[in-house]
Amino acid sequence: MRVNCVVPGFVNTPERFAKWERELAKRNLGEEEAEAERKRWSENNSMRNTRWGTPEELANLIVFALSDRASFVNGAVLVADNAQDKS
Repeated sequence: MRVNCVVPGFVNTPERFAKWERELAKRNLGEEEAEAERKRWSENNSMRNTRWGTPEELANLIVFALSDRASFVNGAVLVADNAQDKS
């Protein structure tokens, strides 16, 4: 049996985006304005040269972790955050 953990960074899903709008932007935003606000917020939090991920990118990692190609990966923490966590 294999057990691995996927730790996502900021992912632009409707639910996460709505939470972000409520808690950080404090208002409803159009698509272009929202992208500009996310970029500004990321830059203000020392997350330069990064972007929010997509659900498909996380799904690709999960599919890989479940596949036979990852058969030697066990007990891993797979961080998918575009280097937002620089520990």
